[in-house]
Amino acid sequence: MNYIEVHIALILLFSSTCCQQETEAQDTDRKYSPRLIGTCEGCEAVFEYGDRVLRPFDTLPDFGGTGQKIKVTGTVYEPDGKTPAEGVILYVYHTDQNGIYAANEGATGWARRHGSIRGWMKTGRDGEYAFYTLKPGGYPDRSSPAHI
Repeated sequence: MNYIEVHIALILLFSSTCCQQETEAQDTDRKYSPRLIGTCEGCEAVFEYGDRVLRPFDTLPDFGGTGQKIKVTGTVYEPDGKTPAEGVILYVYHTDQNGIYAANEGATGWARRHGSIRGWMKTGRDGEYAFYTLKPGGYPDRSSPAHI
């Protein structure tokens, strides 16, 4: 199969405002429950994976369609930039080939805004992740480049 491969390294950035003094019990609980670090528009969508078992790889729903197939791989590192970050949930989404965030009929939550081309991965011990998708289109009537 012919596809373009893109590799990305991410370093976890911790916001000083999100990490206040906690008891040891609270710290232990946080290690085992998902939490957001920092803020962004739509970040809550990372939790919309439902009861899926997350793996370090995913294939987005558009991959079987027509278009330039791409594989995006990467490694997430702890703030030191050297230690692989295990158990980080990544949420990715992008436009369709026409540059539209097309949602499925009856979509709820962030799927209404982010569309149906989205997926979730959870990094392994090596901090690595990968996903297959089609290259997204740029927004119609805008000069912004296509992006994920």
